[in-house]
Amino acid sequence: MSGKLEGKRLQFIMKPTYSCNAACSYCSVYKKGATSTAMTTKIFDKLIARVDEEFEGVDFSQSSATFIWLGGEPLLMSNEFYENVYDKTMKNSREQPLKFKHSMQTNLTLYNSNKSTVLKKLLGGKDGSFSLGSSYDPVSDERVLVGPKSYKKEFLSAYFQLKKDNGKLGCIYVVHKGALGHEKDIYSFFKNLGVQSFSVNSMSDFTGNYDSEVFGLSPKEQGEFFINMWKIWKEDDYALRISPFFGWKHLRDTNEEKHLRCHNVENCSKNLFGLGPDGSVYECDRNMQAEELPLGNIHSDSFADIQKKKIFHKRHPVLKESDCEGCKWWSYCKGGCPFETKAYYQGEIGKTYWCESYKMLFEYINNEGLEEVKEKSTAETSV
Repeated sequence: MSGKLEGKRLQFIMKPTYSCNAACSYCSVYKKGATSTAMTTKIFDKLIARVDEEFEGVDFSQSSATFIWLGGEPLLMSNEFYENVYDKTMKNSREQPLKFKHSMQTNLTLYNSNKSTVLKKLLGGKDGSFSLGSSYDPVSDERVLVGPKSYKKEFLSAYFQLKKDNGKLGCIYVVHKGALGHEKDIYSFFKNLGVQSFSVNSMSDFTGNYDSEVFGLSPKEQGEFFINMWKIWKEDDYALRISPFFGWKHLRDTNEEKHLRCHNVENCSKNLFGLGPDGSVYECDRNMQAEELPLGNIHSDSFADIQKKKIFHKRHPVLKESDCEGCKWWSYCKGGCPFETKAYYQGEIGKTYWCESYKMLFEYINNEGLEEVKEKSTAETSV
């Protein structure tokens, strides 16, 4: 390797703005939009200088820097802003041949054909297609826009335009009380819509209260939702990729953890940084939602120095000897996301509030897996 350091892969969760054209009931980020300004091209350019500094002397063939664009609503940023992002990361004229990747999570309602040109360049593949992530709720009105327009109508209109522009979509569904009993409706909607995949996400209360009366549903109720959704998925021969189910099924069937989501792996923030509009750097984007102080800022701190201030790596060793000691589902869960626990907001380390939900599902799918092995063995013996 000619004396070069080994490769590294870093991820940056980008929040270029806290502003949003939506005001969804279980989101509070948009409220910060009125008190902060959007990221400028100057701030992004400084970020790239810090990234280049971080990768100096590294083997680029084994390295990459991934930017995941969130918000607020990232499509509130101008085309000119993303053109600059493209110029600074994707053009072949860069001195350093570091591989950059981009993805974007948007509510989609602001998408139109004027956005497609720069998004195709930034997010697209060689075949001219590109993918976006979004959020939708087909069974309730928890997702709403600011103003009189309908979230659902604007979303669907934008989605059909996206398809015309050769774009693809993955969706997030946030589980809440209104989802109970509608598992088949939710699955059928996303499959019929033609999305690439969808995620079932647990809600996070960034105050740490987790009062089920206010929060919407109990861990047991969410566990029942998960099991019902899994049954529907299995009946459809696992046709539509569902996260995190896909990762858990792969782990069950192969004992490989490579498809697990971030908070189901150890040291989840090892190669991750959250970036705010002003260049503030956090351990994860959820630290921003919890309104914690940043670990530093790209104007004054290197990523190497910021990395030393991270604390999430201390969590898993503690959990193994406390809340999660002896748990047979450790490989599936790792205690869950730190922001899904009351203890985190009290300066302590604890397992996820949704522990019961996950245990219910893991028990079910592993019993199911044993039955599938028995059926296969019986079938092979009878041939």
